[in-house]
Amino acid sequence: VVSYDVDKRIIETGRGTSYEREIDNNGIKKYVEITKNPVFNKEGKIIGISGIVVDITSRKLFEEKLKDLANRDELTKTYIKKEESQKLIRHAYDVANALHDGQFRKSGEPYIIHPFCVACILATLHVGPATLAAGLLHDVVEDTDYTYDDVVKEFGKDIADMVEGVTKVGQLKFSSLEQKQ
Repeated sequence: VVSYDVDKRIIETGRGTSYEREIDNNGIKKYVEITKNPVFNKEGKIIGISGIVVDITSRKLFEEKLKDLANRDELTKTYIKKEESQKLIRHAYDVANALHDGQFRKSGEPYIIHPFCVACILATLHVGPATLAAGLLHDVVEDTDYTYDDVVKEFGKDIADMVEGVTKVGQLKFSSLEQKQ
């Protein structure tokens, strides 16, 4: 019904349109953007409609994650009550976000999504503010010009040691997938 109404509007107005639709792909929620445009003959009369369907699932998921980013303080306020602890977590996020600016994951998402998701998982475990800060910062030494010493100066030795520990674990070589897990 939606497609017919869109096609009718295109024919009536002579202008193309785009719209998004949620679809169920064997139980997996997907999002597509459908762009339709009129096709004209040499005399300028509409003789048909062409369409393009683009999978925008990753973009929609990213938009949902951005909403979570806007509410990042809500993740910890239920169990971390001290304002200084909240400030530490916000500062770690802000530093990680600034350092990862311009970096993207293979999916095309801004890199900060990964450390933020790590912090979300840690928050569900009700870890302390230093661990949350380390979760947010865990890739800065490995993937930016920020050094271990920079982390020590800005966040203290405990957080720097956690960040370094995660980096070292990531560099370990395992002989099998079973051993790695």
